[in-house]
Amino acid sequence: MSPSWDDLWPFGARLALLSMFSIGGANVVLPEIHRHVVTDQHWMSDAQFGSLVALAQASPGPNVLVIAVLGYQLGGMLTAAFTMLSFMTPTSVLTYLLTRLRGGERHERMVRILKLGLSPLTAGLVLANGWILTGASGAGYAAYPIALGAAGLALATRLNPVWVILACGVVGAIIL
Repeated sequence: MSPSWDDLWPFGARLALLSMFSIGGANVVLPEIHRHVVTDQHWMSDAQFGSLVALAQASPGPNVLVIAVLGYQLGGMLTAAFTMLSFMTPTSVLTYLLTRLRGGERHERMVRILKLGLSPLTAGLVLANGWILTGASGAGYAAYPIALGAAGLALATRLNPVWVILACGVVGAIIL
């Protein structure tokens, strides 16, 4: 079921708010977008959401493209443009304004405090994103140990992520 514009305006406002918490990229707010789009509004299925995120990740360019891909699925090009503007405008304006501030040592201290405070938030959002996308993969419960193994391998080694992804693909093909 496609949303009407009456439904999209509040969704745009939600995206604008979420953009303020997207430290580390758009992927960190995907769990909340998933909750709204799939669970609350039923605009698409779990599998559709997972497929669209995978498509956006496979495309060259910034990870914020996932917002445009989801918007396109919800209502075409106009909705894709609307969702991108909703998501990117607040942080773009905030970034512009903050780069104009010159506060010397006090400014540097504030930046350090923000980094320290936002790092755990970003890590939690990335983990939540991994959990949601693992569930949306369609592979069932077998996907969770594979995802945990991939995360552990990525954290414990300096392997190129491409090799970790390929290893997960091989394990998934064998198990599933």
